[in-house]
Amino acid sequence: MDNIINIHVGQCGLNIGQQIWNDALEEHHIDPNSGKHDSITDKGYGAPHKLNTLFDETKEGTYTPRALFVSPKEDAIAQVQSSSLGSIIPKENFMCQGP
Repeated sequence: MDNIINIHVGQCGLNIGQQIWNDALEEHHIDPNSGKHDSITDKGYGAPHKLNTLFDETKEGTYTPRALFVSPKEDAIAQVQSSSLGSIIPKENFMCQGP
């Protein structure tokens, strides 16, 4: 099985990563607020083997992006965490190490 881990670095990387993941969630019919997959509207794009390439499935059956968000600026991290995307990404996937 193929697994992809995306690493988004710096404010620009976080902004681009946020857009990429919003698009991926929409394409794979995953609710950005809950992480639940909508298999009714999905026409095969979210087949389990395809979902597991980009997403981790939790014990609750929800999906979370397989990504790390890294920035020395706390406000850049906070911007992603406060978005709907931030609600489905585990806190340990955000790293902030400022000067």
